[in-house]
This record gives sequence, C-alpha cells and structure tokens, in this order.
Amino acid sequence: VQYYGLKVEVILMILEFYRSEKQRGKAIGISYVNAMAKNWADEGINSITDAEAKLQDIARSDRLWNEIVAITGIRHRRPTAKQREMVDDWFKDFDVAMITLAADIMKENTAEPSLAYVNKILKQWKKNNITSPAQVKAEQEAFEKSKANKKSDKLKSKPSYDLEKVMSDAMNNTD
Repeated sequence: VQYYGLKVEVILMILEFYRSEKQRGKAIGISYVNAMAKNWADEGINSITDAEAKLQDIARSDRLWNEIVAITGIRHRRPTAKQREMVDDWFKDFDVAMITLAADIMKENTAEPSLAYVNKILKQWKKNNITSPAQVKAEQEAFEKSKANKKSDKLKSKPSYDLEKVMSDAMNNTD
C-alpha cells in the first residue's frame, strides 16, 4: 500500500491469486507477488474492476499457453513474458486451425519443438495475408513448382566445362 500506492482491495486480490496458484501446485514465490504488485502499479491498476480485468487476462493467457503447449509439444513450463505476448499475438491474428498448421509444419522440419519457428511461419503468413489452410496449401504448391522450375533450368544450362577438352588434356598428359 505504501510502497506501490495500491489500494488494499487490489493487494488482497493479488494475494488471493497467489494463494489459488499455490493450491493448484504452481511453484511461485513471494517475489512473484512483489513483481505483480509493481507491474500493476506501473499499469495503473488501482481498482477492483481493473484488477478483475487483469486477472481475467492472465487466466485467458494461461488457457492460450496451455493450448500452445498441447499443439506444439513443447515441454510444459511457465511462459516468459515475451512468449506470453507472442502467443497472445498469434491468437489475435490467427485461429487455432492456422496455429496448429504452423505447428505441424514446425514439427516436420525441426527435431525439437520451437516457438520461434512457429512464430516465423505465422509472421510470414501475416505478411503475405495468408489466413486459411487452403491459402497455405496454394502457397506451398507454388513454392514447390518454382523450386522444380529452378532445378530444371539448372539441368538445361550449359556446363561450365568442356568435356572434350578435358578428355584430350587427359590423353595428352604424360606426367
């Protein structure tokens, strides 16, 4: 109350959140309560309504994180603030089907689950305005076709050496 200027009701809500998290078996300490109080004071949360909204945001973010853990197969752990923000952004721009598709692509191309890889895929899709699995499939087909065309162009080009000259040099080599 004195250090951060929060109202007693808001501090009691933080402590109740802490107690409920501990009862669920989460390993959080009193330093978490201090950090939470500081963050809330910095964000200007000083009413019961604001605190309830913030706790609902935390609960929503936890549900989204649990979905991402299930979809991607990453080891279950508490997300960092950056990871939490990244996942929130994913769900603002894409639905679960698109995030699952990005996770499937990540699983096909990496040995270990990587949120950074999924993030890179989703950022690319957002940049290219890809919003549906059909558009993803069309993009992948176009990419494969252009890749095949480049490969066939390489086969059609002239070699960088003259095979007859190499053969004649080999025949005339007396060393």
